[in-house]
Amino acid sequence: MTTKKRIWPAALLAAGALGIYGDFLYSVNQTRYGSGPLEALAGPTLGPLLEMGVVLPLNAAKAAIEGRESHFLANEARTAKGFVPFGNVWYTKAALDHLIWQQVMEALSPGYLSNIRSRTAKEYGQDWWWTPGEAIPDRAPNLGAAIGE
Repeated sequence: MTTKKRIWPAALLAAGALGIYGDFLYSVNQTRYGSGPLEALAGPTLGPLLEMGVVLPLNAAKAAIEGRESHFLANEARTAKGFVPFGNVWYTKAALDHLIWQQVMEALSPGYLSNIRSRTAKEYGQDWWWTPGEAIPDRAPNLGAAIGE
């Protein structure tokens, strides 16, 4: 019976039924996306600006004090990417990611591309059609595999 009492609150939090309030109940000081209460309440424009100007520099300073690498510039670039006009439109996102952002992230945080390749293989058991870091794909997509043939 004690297991059933723990399942419902965990299910509500994991499923997102409580929205952003559930994120703060679950982790107290940040959402599942890494933003804190201040950024979440500030909204979609002011929140990322606060993150870039306050949160990321403070996190980088804390990491430096603790002797850890902060990847400060890479985090700033990742946040700035959200302000690029047409950056999230489906027909421009892949091109911008492969031609610009992946190279920027690799330059600012060496090992970035190998990390996303290995994480995809580990978590999803899949390979890439257009491998991160390549300017153009080396082949056409396998549409048969996409529809499950």
